Amino acid sequence: DVRRAPPVPPHPLCEFCGVRFFDEDELLRHMNERHHMCHICGHMGRNHEFYSDFPCLESHYMEDHFVCAHPDCAHGGYRLTAFATDEERTLHMLKQHSDSTRMTERERKEMARPLLQVGQRSYAETRSAAAGGGAAAGS
Repeated sequence: DVRRAPPVPPHPLCEFCGVRFFDEDELLRHMNERHHMCHICGHMGRNHEFYSDFPCLESHYMEDHFVCAHPDCAHGGYRLTAFATDEERTLHMLKQHSDSTRMTERERKEMARPLLQVGQRSYAETRSAAAGGGAAAGS
């Protein structure tokens, strides 16, 4: 009775570099050292979302998240200051850039207004919006 060892899976491959590593731990170490992970996706439960370089990470941020477009937040020419929500980006803009962008007090209040709205839409507003009417008519 000759016992055969189970087949050994191939060493994991870095899809970006084309280099194989001894095991998953070494591949993960390589990915963290040489490539760029989206921490926003990680906080949202999508772990190990890596991008090969800054241009790819910037593209991902622009497509899937909310990026600060202020020149002070550019890193080496790339827009890498990103947020999970538009509200987080707005808070960042108000806190970090309201002085440097020379916004008037009125403009700052306008920008903050959506952040200060509380509550849900009424049943009538929801029905009106679903019917394509926008705001509730004849309240």
